[in-house]
Amino acid sequence: MRKIWVKIDALYFFEIYVNLKTVKAKRIFYGRGLFMNAPGKGLLKTVSILFIVFGAIAAVISLLAVFGSAVLATADGGAALGGILLLATILLLIVSVLELVLGIVGLGKSGDPSKAGYFITVGIVLCVISLVSIIIGVTNNGFQVTSLIGFVLPVLYIVGGFMNKKAL
Repeated sequence: MRKIWVKIDALYFFEIYVNLKTVKAKRIFYGRGLFMNAPGKGLLKTVSILFIVFGAIAAVISLLAVFGSAVLATADGGAALGGILLLATILLLIVSVLELVLGIVGLGKSGDPSKAGYFITVGIVLCVISLVSIIIGVTNNGFQVTSLIGFVLPVLYIVGGFMNKKAL
């Protein structure tokens, strides 16, 4: 009797025993996490959880800011300023929710080395956006530590993505 490994799908791995009279197939692994080794899983999970926490905090704060700017927009004499502030806080709310969603999706994909491209791509895009934000912040009102955290987390996404990519 001879043993043959057959990969049917990314989820199913079969071990087939070939005999002259019968062929037996037995599913031995189900799911990517059982078969593949993801060395960057811990780092990516940690960064994803931090994205979720910071995104949730920023979403709550930006919701409060949206309500405050809406009140300012309805006040006499503050309609123009309140309208601009309302648009800015809605943009902040969208970015906060996006950060929250990226963290949740990243948490789900952290154990799969075949999804390393997601972390590398998202990390590069977030690094570029964060770098632009740091440059604007430094030219306007100086350097802030929160901007540095906003830059380091995407860099860690890229590092974890490359760690998982090497496992393929």
